Amino acid sequence: MNAPLTNREIAESNTTAEIIWSAAYERIFAAVKGFTTYRRTPALTIQPDDLPCLSVYLLRDRETPIGDYNVLEPRFYQRAHLGISGMILASNVDQQLQLLASKVMATRIALYTDPAFIRLISGFESSDTKLVFGRVGELPVAEYQMELVIVFEAIWPPYVPDDFLRIHLETVFPSPDEAASTQQVKATWDFEFIEAGGTYGGHTPDWPFNNRDW
Repeated sequence: MNAPLTNREIAESNTTAEIIWSAAYERIFAAVKGFTTYRRTPALTIQPDDLPCLSVYLLRDRETPIGDYNVLEPRFYQRAHLGISGMILASNVDQQLQLLASKVMATRIALYTDPAFIRLISGFESSDTKLVFGRVGELPVAEYQMELVIVFEAIWPPYVPDDFLRIHLETVFPSPDEAASTQQVKATWDFEFIEAGGTYGGHTPDWPFNNRDW
């Protein structure tokens, strides 16, 4: 039987907005073709040679409590706001609209239909996409800007080291006045705890005795 995760291991295994961001970038990079430049930051400055350019970046990470905020350990619904923008160079509006629509669809397919990505999250809360037309220098460009809100959960159980190291038992039966005429018990037990996965006496104890956090 495998030992359950300790509280610290549960906390360390939480999904983070950065994990979601990296996973989204990897899938979009692999699935959305036709770009010369791929970035993990917003394209605040861009040169004509960079076009077409696709950027996937983290806008915001927001936490709201699961249930009452002052009950139990911290538990959060986290919302990772991802920004996805694809800028292309085209000669007329019709071509721009058709090409941008295909890139938006490819982005959605890359994220919405990937089982491994879906397992990382609780769900997609919202998606907001807009088209922006402008120029880079004298060159006409078109850009789709998508803000995708992805929800996942994080639990932060407290790390409480087990310092229950000794039991001392001393009886006074049946009463203090009569204790002298009755055999009493006086004993002390000392405990040695080991980390999960460790050994004691040449063997690995079963999990209830091998987990310091439960």
